[in-house]
Amino acid sequence: GVEHLPHLVRRTGGGAVPQVIPSAPMTMEEVETNHLLSTLERHGGNKTTAAAELGISLKTIYNKLNKLAQLRAAG
Repeated sequence: GVEHLPHLVRRTGGGAVPQVIPSAPMTMEEVETNHLLSTLERHGGNKTTAAAELGISLKTIYNKLNKLAQLRAAG
């Protein structure tokens, strides 16, 4: 249901359909990162559960989080 969507998606513009208006265009990598982080948030940081929901391995979660940490440290 809607309660399982990230908070940005749950905001509605008065209609029944959630609306997301990005402030700027996003790359697929940014969309993927946002989805990963929102899934982790929804599961209280539980990487195993998030990986299962996303259909990826736990190793992939760690790889993506490590890459994100490196990008944030460099930038």
